[in-house]
Amino acid sequence: MSSLGRFLLRKSLVKSLGWKSAKALSYVQIYPRRTTKGRARKCVDAAGADRLAILELRAARGWSLRRTAREFSVTRATIRSWLRRLEEDGPNALVQAFQPVNRFSDYVRYLVQRLKVLCPLMGKKKIAEMLARAGLHLGTTIVGRILMEKPVGKHGSVAVVERLILTMKSEGISRLVHVPSRRQDFREELARFFEWYNEFRPHGWLRGATPNEIYFKRRPANRLPRFEPRERWPRPSRCAGPQTLVEGQPGVRLTLDVSYHAGRKHLPIVTLRRAA
Repeated sequence: MSSLGRFLLRKSLVKSLGWKSAKALSYVQIYPRRTTKGRARKCVDAAGADRLAILELRAARGWSLRRTAREFSVTRATIRSWLRRLEEDGPNALVQAFQPVNRFSDYVRYLVQRLKVLCPLMGKKKIAEMLARAGLHLGTTIVGRILMEKPVGKHGSVAVVERLILTMKSEGISRLVHVPSRRQDFREELARFFEWYNEFRPHGWLRGATPNEIYFKRRPANRLPRFEPRERWPRPSRCAGPQTLVEGQPGVRLTLDVSYHAGRKHLPIVTLRRAA
């Protein structure tokens, strides 16, 4: 029997059997499911059929929102939401499984995993910063969950110059397929690295900006209007930092483009564009 059929059946029971019989029948069906976890967790969503039955019992008994919420361990706001959906879209609206507004689409996961494949030495924080500069704001935790990696620990208080030397070694010299033996060639490789380091690489201590953006007083790329791939995400709601406005309408589909500075695979430049 469909949910609408069950709703109509219960409604007829209320009229034919009276309140006590219908109440006993519905309580046997609903109450055990609601009290298992509902009493410990005050805001638990009910199944579609339960929502219909709860509203039916409320109407038959004439309960207030407070009484109904207390009886079935939900909030008054939840009851109001069910009533509004029932009034606007009918009983079928209560049995629909709604997708959470904060859930990202599968292609967002593909973008993150694709960037990890193209730049395997990037950690989750650097991936989040790179994507934020390209217009897609994802939290570090979300990126880590997508990649299923262990959290990256902090390096502690390291001097800026020492951190620069460490970055130069780990992200520059050690990633070269062939380290030049001639001094001039080696200097050219370092120059290419520092061009990328200053112009394209996000820096945590600069809150995702680049040294050139700070030095030349340019607006950081991660503070420009962002893309929002979640269709039902409210525009005024907060996103992963830094907080920026949404460009265009939510629900945009994106394409990941990765180029390389001076053709060096260890110096990626990440951009996102709207899918055709």
